Amino acid sequence: MNLDSAWLSQNPNLNLLIRTRRASAKPSPYVLVELNSQGIAGILHQDWRFTIRLIRIPETILKNIFKQAENEYPSECCGVILISPAKGETSLRVRPCRNAQNEYRRQDAKNFPRDSKTAYFIDPKDLLALQKEIRQTDEVIKMVYHSHPDAEAYFSKEDQRLALLDGEPVYPNVDYLVISVKKGKAAGHQIFSWDAVKKAFV
Repeated sequence: MNLDSAWLSQNPNLNLLIRTRRASAKPSPYVLVELNSQGIAGILHQDWRFTIRLIRIPETILKNIFKQAENEYPSECCGVILISPAKGETSLRVRPCRNAQNEYRRQDAKNFPRDSKTAYFIDPKDLLALQKEIRQTDEVIKMVYHSHPDAEAYFSKEDQRLALLDGEPVYPNVDYLVISVKKGKAAGHQIFSWDAVKKAFV
């Protein structure tokens, strides 16, 4: 299978992610395919220039997240996608969280200058509950998601700031999903992953 534009255009739910550049790696004559119709899957291709990874999100998962984003418009929604490593992609589930940005802004406007229309802050109570859940279910966080009301699905400077701690990802090996919501309707989405060379989510 070749990673050409025609093939990619026939697979709209696949998101092309340019990963770490590999200037010293040997060219590879093949594409390693790991594709599962039930869940997030990867297609990995390596050559002397870079590593490419394709990530797909099941339609049912996307629809649930889109619905949450539309219901919480004009505020940003937020949450995580969980997976059980033992059960694989069929175990994917959406875990919505509460955006507590407005509440914290009222208490501390200096450190929380934005409102929920342009920022999100996952409620610490949700994070504590989430930690208890994943200990009981042996799940891990696969992806963190949030929406951009009346804006494009891009990874903003604020998103980068929230995703990093001392210049490294807060959640290692976790991707970020951003949903664009325009006039109350989901209008698109993009996935962003950590680039260890650029030290940024791209």
